[in-house]
Amino acid sequence: MFIGLFMGSINALLSYFGSKSKRKIFAEAMIMYNGKVNINGETELIIKNKKIILDYKLEQIGIRAAEYIIANIDLTDFEQSHIEECKKEFEIIEKNNRIYAVIYSSWGYKGEKFKKRVENKIELINSCVKGEIFTNTV
Repeated sequence: MFIGLFMGSINALLSYFGSKSKRKIFAEAMIMYNGKVNINGETELIIKNKKIILDYKLEQIGIRAAEYIIANIDLTDFEQSHIEECKKEFEIIEKNNRIYAVIYSSWGYKGEKFKKRVENKIELINSCVKGEIFTNTV
């Protein structure tokens, strides 16, 4: 019984700190990229002329926790053949009648790790759409 209570309190603490961290990160991202909250209540950014919807995941791994910022890059305006080509290299999902390429990242120091990873992935997506051959190394 004590172990269950202990694990429950750890989960509650992780949820609290995860929620606090999410709000902080999303606020920083909105300032960094002049973002906004869209009509669906999602944090929306424009990076390299691509609409990005942010999401957050806090995952408990044993006694540690891993925090992920998820950038959903909007591909809805792309031709279906380009989307099919991108599916070979990226995780593609459909959500709210829109199509997104999913990028998982950490926030890093003041968002620099996130910024670099998302901008690199956008370049790879643009290469994919243009039909250029590349190796997904990022």
